[in-house]
This record gives sequence, C-alpha cells and structure tokens, in this order.
Amino acid sequence: MTYEAREHSTDPCTKILSTHEWQALVSMSEGRKTRRTKPPTMQEAVHLIAKLGGFLGRKGDKEPGVKTLWVGLSQTVRYCCHLAITASC
Repeated sequence: MTYEAREHSTDPCTKILSTHEWQALVSMSEGRKTRRTKPPTMQEAVHLIAKLGGFLGRKGDKEPGVKTLWVGLSQTVRYCCHLAITASC
C-alpha cells in the first residue's frame, strides 16, 4: 500500500480499497456531513488511514510506517463491518 501510494500518488485509491472501504474511510476522517462522489487519491487515502492509526502528519514528519497503517486499516475495516451490520438491520 505504501509503495503503491509512492509510485502512483495521483491515481484513485480504488486500486487498494473497495468502494465501501474508501467511503467508510472518508466518513470516519472527514465526518458524516461531507459526501464525496470521487474517491481520494492513493496518497490521500494512505494519509487518512495513517491518521486513524495515530499519524500526526506534521510538516517535518516522514511518510507513515507499517504499524501506523496497520492500526488505521484495522480501524477502517472494523468501521466497514459496523456499517454493513447496521445497514442490514
């Protein structure tokens, strides 16, 4: 995921995330009031995932690490499961 974001930073994140995953990611990070129709870029998606994992994204910070992305991605998957369960009720 990190490699793809570095090599293809302007491509849409649909290469690494399904539609439900990127919509859940945007919903978690930007709030429910915003409704995007276009998926974020790979670079934006990696940074959104990393922020959920504790990445601060300050000016002097390097790119997020593997553990930060893992924690953020697990939060995203957990939220996707929650949305799927609540939608089926």
